[in-house]
Amino acid sequence: MLPDIATYLKQKKIHVTPARCALLAAFMEHQGFLGHKQISTILGVSFDRATIYRTVEVFLQKNIIHPLPGTSPKLHYALSKDNTGYPSRYSDKHMHFTCKVCGTTICLETVPTPPVRLPAGFTGTDVEVIVKGICSNCQKKDGY
Repeated sequence: MLPDIATYLKQKKIHVTPARCALLAAFMEHQGFLGHKQISTILGVSFDRATIYRTVEVFLQKNIIHPLPGTSPKLHYALSKDNTGYPSRYSDKHMHFTCKVCGTTICLETVPTPPVRLPAGFTGTDVEVIVKGICSNCQKKDGY
């Protein structure tokens, strides 16, 4: 876990609470996306669902986390890029890989997002790319 989560939250102008510190720590320690069910499991009974949902909303508004594209209504989230580099793990524009066997999704930080040529007069604001396939763990287990 990173040393001072409370200081980071204050820098982002977020009121520091035990739930916010615990949730940010969970994202920092997890290497992929977390859904509400996983978040509840990690945090245990310490915080009710409403507190978790409100905290997720605050983190989304402050761009601390980002949703995995195409997962509505059961959204999953991961850390977003942050200008300070703390706790930044991923850049703003990146692709995702989802395993078709186990469902694991990871950010593909080092794979550039392909440029998109739009018709004249169109302005793109977001690009969401999900590559689907079979992860290395499932390939080893299932003999692909």
